[in-house]
Amino acid sequence: MGSKFYFLILILLGISCGKSKTSSEDLPAENSQTPTPTPSPTSLPVPPTTPAPEPIKAALEIVCTNEILLSKFPDELSVICSNGLPSQTIKTALDSPYKGGNEKALTVLNSQDTNKVSNFTLLVVLEIPKPLNTVRASLPTIPTGTLTTSNAVLNRSVIATRGSSSGIDLGGRDVKFDLTVSVGPIEVKSISVLQEDISGLNASLVVIESSLKKDAPENKDDILSNSLTFIYPKDENTTLYLQINRQKRGNLGQHDIASKTAIELGQSLAVDSFTKFNL
Repeated sequence: MGSKFYFLILILLGISCGKSKTSSEDLPAENSQTPTPTPSPTSLPVPPTTPAPEPIKAALEIVCTNEILLSKFPDELSVICSNGLPSQTIKTALDSPYKGGNEKALTVLNSQDTNKVSNFTLLVVLEIPKPLNTVRASLPTIPTGTLTTSNAVLNRSVIATRGSSSGIDLGGRDVKFDLTVSVGPIEVKSISVLQEDISGLNASLVVIESSLKKDAPENKDDILSNSLTFIYPKDENTTLYLQINRQKRGNLGQHDIASKTAIELGQSLAVDSFTKFNL
């Protein structure tokens, strides 16, 4: 069936955030003159110290009017933005964020089969009862470890990191996803590598951009795997984590199995992130 039969849902949460030992010190605020510390190869840069939280609407309006993000991720942002303002879709999702327990953490906005290619659009909104700085310090642990669903096992590991260059660039990492999907007695294995770039649009709005790493040999059969994650305060003691994820994967005529795997992995990834943020 091919080594790339299923690599479906990779949310940085990461999905998207790497495994490393993180420093206990935050980077200085944007206007501070204190030099930015240079991270070690196993450390993830920490965004600037958080000032008083911004209203949720203001944070999303910053996202929805950011020309760079809009040019790089037009389809992803079309889900959460409408004419420079938060869309009704994201407003509805923000009214009922995942807060733990056995509730649904994943919203499936699209699951379609087109000429044996599965197309998915998935949305996650987590409400984490922790201040932004605490959540930010937990980011390196998010996209690591093993997850198991009814028909799949996903192993995640960080294989490379890079430090902050300057300005809003907060560094990034490459995350390897090793997926095994069971189809009856057959096990189909695939490996993909995502590149995650982290930035701070301001001192209280962290953005994680994730996409297939260019020129990575593991990705030669992949079509699309994009996600955008936004992390910002709801109030001084609560943080919102919003992720939009789009996937296109060949399914060899097995869209139902592809959909089941994507949705179950998406739910597991969201719950795993919420749990790690609350440790």
